[in-house]
Amino acid sequence: MFKQKLVIGSILSTLFLTACTTGTGTTQTFDNNSSSTSFFKEDIDNFISSSYSLLDVVSGENNPSMTEYIYLATNATIEEVSSELQAHERPYEVSEIKNDKQILVYDNHFVTLTKYAEDDSSVQIQLATKEFVRRNYAPGFFEGYLLASLLDDVFDSRWRKNRSNECRKNPEGCYTGYSGTTGAGGSFRSANPSTQPPSIRGNQNRGGGPGAGK
Repeated sequence: MFKQKLVIGSILSTLFLTACTTGTGTTQTFDNNSSSTSFFKEDIDNFISSSYSLLDVVSGENNPSMTEYIYLATNATIEEVSSELQAHERPYEVSEIKNDKQILVYDNHFVTLTKYAEDDSSVQIQLATKEFVRRNYAPGFFEGYLLASLLDDVFDSRWRKNRSNECRKNPEGCYTGYSGTTGAGGSFRSANPSTQPPSIRGNQNRGGGPGAGK
């Protein structure tokens, strides 16, 4: 009798699990090895660093959260690189591609894709921490790409106004995107006068894992 109850209990458990996963579709399970699990954590920075060649580094302070890394994807289009990044991890927001530029927003990083100025068949990837963007970027960099309400959510409702005022007072302290030789659209300096100006380390050419130097 006891053995029979165990068998019946096992059958009922199996039926319950099957109903949860295939019945109404309201319950979903994830394989730990599935890429879907990456949607619940942010490791887009690790993926980019292991997949593409490091081209340059822009740093406003001696602090990892105040750094932007510039990577290069060769023989690729913005659409291809964007699709690859989104397949690895779903962004919080994705802009349209305009004027050969697209912005992907993750929980802790901003990723900007542009055509590489020295080679139209390559894509330049700007990987910036949210803190670097908050303290150094010019609000105008996002106009036409990201809604103002989104920036309010990511930072706060005063960020655009405060940064715009700071940029008017100190244009050289507002980052407008990586330009190559200077690394900061001219003569960028940290927005925080108490810190050292950002350092630019170029031509690192660090390879990555599978897909490096695409």
